[in-house]
This record gives sequence, structure tokens and C-alpha cells, in this order.
Amino acid sequence: MPQSSAGRDDADGPGLSPSAAFGLLGNETRVSILEALWDAQAEDETPVPFSALFGRVDYDDSGNFNYHLDRLVGHFVRRVEGGYELRSAGQHVVRAVLAGAMTSDPSFEPTEIDANCPYCGATVEAWYEDERFTARCTACPGAVGDGSEHPPGTFLRYEVPPAALRGRTPEEVLAAAHVLYDAKLTALLEGVCPECGAVADRSIDVCPDHDASEDDACEACGSRHEVWIDAVCRNCRYARRFVAWFAVATTPAVVSFLHDHGAPWDRVPFAKLTWENAHYVDAITESVASTDPLRVRVTVDLDATLEIVFDEALAVVDVSRDDA
Repeated sequence: MPQSSAGRDDADGPGLSPSAAFGLLGNETRVSILEALWDAQAEDETPVPFSALFGRVDYDDSGNFNYHLDRLVGHFVRRVEGGYELRSAGQHVVRAVLAGAMTSDPSFEPTEIDANCPYCGATVEAWYEDERFTARCTACPGAVGDGSEHPPGTFLRYEVPPAALRGRTPEEVLAAAHVLYDAKLTALLEGVCPECGAVADRSIDVCPDHDASEDDACEACGSRHEVWIDAVCRNCRYARRFVAWFAVATTPAVVSFLHDHGAPWDRVPFAKLTWENAHYVDAITESVASTDPLRVRVTVDLDATLEIVFDEALAVVDVSRDDA
């Protein structure tokens, strides 16, 4: 039987500095070892004995191969009874390679795609460059657009791994980008970093001089939205900035309200609100209910009205509904 990691001397080896970790991986043979263990895992053939692992890697010096393998053990590879297997860190390395972030740099030029702006329903233009997917409305201000990092009309600008483009049309990449974005927001809204698992601090940012319309973004903040939420990881500094109403978009109050008033789906992931159904996005607004203490009001105005108020901890403190 394979030995559990809890019983191994190298299960929790000494920590590595970032430079030391990258140094261990700065060798083609070591990366090949990780990939060979990954393939063996996919084939349900782990742990892998030394001889079998050596046979899986294109290398002709078993002594030197053993040296490279030993360098990986304790941090990226686990030695167990019967052979070797990947540790979580080793799996992350291989996933990064497969995602294409380290090995490819695809792109496509701004192109009008078969999708509609979630705010006004107009034509959408999308492009991919420097591992970022951008989608913007060709007619309205979108969500944000300061003319520099976020072009006018932007409603999505997000780091998407190159692998997300494989086998997908630009329209399908837009859908995939929303799913990836929304999945990470779900973790951040709970105060968990989706990249490293550490604590993510959330804060509310209010534009003090907000003045926006359906046709123009606010000159002070460059957005149509008055209230935003900033989330930043204490450990790896992963950060996201998102519209405040996302904090309550999938609460029971909002989900039941949308269901009762014609939402054509049986669940309400963010993606269905943020781009598939402009009618619902256009019906949701946010505003400051009070400043001391800070309270944010989200209003959903369809053929009826729902108002939901949350505090600085993103906890719902009041719900009111008028179905008349």
C-alpha cells in the first residue's frame, strides 16, 4: 500500500524561496519528470516506480536522472511506497504549462462578434492580447472605460489562459471568460483568494461625485456604476474590482425575485446576469443608502421592484419587495 504523505519524512519539507522554487524548475528534464508523472496519473498508473518513470522521460543517464528527480522530491514530487507521484505544487506547475501561460501567446484583433451588450443590446467588439480578453459595446459606455487600460464601452476585461481559446469561437471565448471570472468572484466574495486560498480583504469604493447616464460614463470615475467592490489577497496580492451588485446577485432574495418575474433559467450564475440577458442587467442598479454607517442599496426594477441593502462586510441587512 502507498504510504500516506503524513507518514513521510519529506511530506512537509522546508519552505522554498520563490527564486529557489523557480531554480528547481529551470531545467527541461525536471519539467519532463513532472509531465511524465502527470500523464501517469491520468492513466491511473501512480505511484510510478523509478524504472517506469525513467522510461517515460526521454533521457539516457539514469544516474543524472535520479539527481534531477531527487531535486524535485519534497516540494513538487512525493516519494511513496512503490514509487513517485505529484504533489499539489507539481500539479500546479503542469497545469500552468497546459494552460499555455508559459508556452504560447495567441491573439486576435478587435472583431465584431455575434453577441449583445448586456447594458443596451448593441453589437459587441472583442479581442485577445497579452493573455487578456476584452469585450466592449460599440454603442454605449459599457461598465467602465477610461480610454487607457479599459477602452470606452468595456464590460469585460479579464486575464484568460491561452488554452481557453482552443477550439472556441470568439463568442464561446466570451462565455468561457465570464464563467472563469464569475467563479473567482464567488471565492472573493467569501473572502477567499481563488489563486492561493489565503484571506482576501474586501472593501467598498464609492465615487463621491458620481454623474453618469445611459449614454455617458461618469467623468470622475470613468464608469456608469457609482459603487464598486475591491478585493485583494493578503498573500499573493491577486486583486479584482467588480460592480457592487455582484455581492448580492445570487442571494435567495434576488434569485427568487428574478424567478418570479420571468427569468428563463433554473439557476442564476453571474454569467446569465452579466451578458446573456441584457434585460436583467439593465434593471439592476446600485446606490449609497447611507454613509455612516456605509450601506449600499441594490435595486432590481422589472414589472415589480426589489431593494436589498448590504453593509461594509457585504452582509445583507435589509430586503424589501413590492410586487404590486
